[in-house]
Order: sequence, then structure tokens, then C-alpha cells
Amino acid sequence: MFAEVEPLFRGRGVAIEIGCGVGHVLLGHAQTFERLRGVDPRPELLAVLEQRAADAGISSVRGFLPTQPWNEPTGSADYAYSLRAFRHIEDPLALANYLQGMSSVLRRGGIVQLAFDTRPGGVLYRAAAHLPQRLLAPKHRRGQRTVRHTEDWIRDRFRGADLQLIGERQAGSTEHWFIARRR
Repeated sequence: MFAEVEPLFRGRGVAIEIGCGVGHVLLGHAQTFERLRGVDPRPELLAVLEQRAADAGISSVRGFLPTQPWNEPTGSADYAYSLRAFRHIEDPLALANYLQGMSSVLRRGGIVQLAFDTRPGGVLYRAAAHLPQRLLAPKHRRGQRTVRHTEDWIRDRFRGADLQLIGERQAGSTEHWFIARRR
């Protein structure tokens, strides 16, 4: 994932992962970026992230809840990415707010790399969205299942966040990658 965008970077100051969990991917960037920010809604995972960083002798990592100022100061980051989180965000406003936050924290020319589920939503997928949660298998419940968006809808959200799409991979899949640059 990183190797494909590495040549695009103009700086190596700050990298941010949305949905970092315990930092399996984030901590791997410690040799490449000066500072790392992990954003996750689960404080217990952020505590593990910071302990793992301390155990590895990495002092440049900081965990943030989504409600904390992970996207400040404006124009301070070079790279923002998410492996899985954007495939599980159901609320369109929350998704747009994350994109705006990522855009605002990036320097001009900073890179965003995000995966979405862009498979077509069939009849069963749409029907499951209206069933009570207790009737669904755990992997199909809200917060666990992947949320499908159309490619055009996602492209519109990137444009609205002042992010210029510069690449895509694996269109129409559960891991449709969008790569963008901050204008």
C-alpha cells in the first residue's frame, strides 16, 4: 500500500491513520515519518497503541479519539490513510467530516489513501440494511459490515474536501483504493 504512494511525498513530517486500532500498520511508519498520529474511537486500543510504541522505543506516536484535535494544526501532515475504517462508516456526514479533517490537516501536496467498498448493492444488501440488527449475523450488523458507496459518490466527496484524485485501484471491489493529493 505505502510503496505505491511513497514516490509522491513532498515531506516526511507527519503520517495519520484513521482507524489505527493497536497500530499494526501505523508503527511500521516510524522509520519513514517524524511523527505518527493514530485515530480510533476505542480508547482501550489507543492505550495499547501507545504502550506498543513505548515498548518498541518509538516516542513519536500519539493516539487520538475522533473527538480530539487529531487534525490540528492545519497543514501539518504529509500523509493520511485508512485501511478499513472508511468501509465501515455508515453516516455520510461523518465520512464527509473525516475527509474534510484529513484535507485540512494535510500540507498542500499531501497524500490521502483510502479504501472503500464500491461493489454494487444488490437486493439482498439493500434489504439487510432495513432489518433489525438482532436478525442479522454479527458480521452483517452495523459497524461490522462494509458499507457500499458508488464510485461517483466517493469522487464527489473527495472534490468537496478539496482533494484531487490522482489514482484508483481495484475498482468495484471491497478494497477500492482512492489516492488523492491536497490541492
